[in-house]
Amino acid sequence: MSRYRLVTLPIESRLLAGNPLGDPHRRTLRLLVPEVVERPLPVIWVLAAYGGTAAALVEEDPWSENLLDRVDRLAREGALGDAIFALPDCFTL
Repeated sequence: MSRYRLVTLPIESRLLAGNPLGDPHRRTLRLLVPEVVERPLPVIWVLAAYGGTAAALVEEDPWSENLLDRVDRLAREGALGDAIFALPDCFTL
């Protein structure tokens, strides 16, 4: 049984609107959220490595665990307490 689920939220940044690089100001915020939330939880911001994307962190990979699978497994094993993991889209074009 999964302890975490992936939630995606569309966000719009007025600070990115019209930026000199032409990067999109509409983005997707991915959240790994416990299935049951009974109290306020800490938020852990997970930034993709240079050249990486937030989407890649949660994509299916036949060779290794993605972040959602790893967080879920660690939570089921009791090695990880409840938290919200926020994966912002910081990629520039």
